[in-house]
Amino acid sequence: MVRIDDANCLALLAQMEGPAWVRLQQARPERPYSFLYLLAAWTASQEAQHRAVGAEARDFLEHGEPVIYGEGGYHRYVLRTDGELVFSRSHAREVNVARAQALGFALG
Repeated sequence: MVRIDDANCLALLAQMEGPAWVRLQQARPERPYSFLYLLAAWTASQEAQHRAVGAEARDFLEHGEPVIYGEGGYHRYVLRTDGELVFSRSHAREVNVARAQALGFALG
């Protein structure tokens, strides 16, 4: 299981998406459907839950759904309410589905 708040989450995503994708994440953390944008929303939702507000990450997104787009916008990683990132099988070739699963991503 890969969670968005795991210390190695970005490294696992980098193994799937490559160094150019990582540079884009770091250069534009405010970009919807990026790792850092979704991580910020997830963190805000967890802080809200500690205050008994009961919020979800999607409540803190200005745009879009709780999804990270891979390189070229093809792969999709969906954030579940428990913080797990799930690799979308329908947005990948079978070889990449197997690679994502080997890295620990659940399939959706």
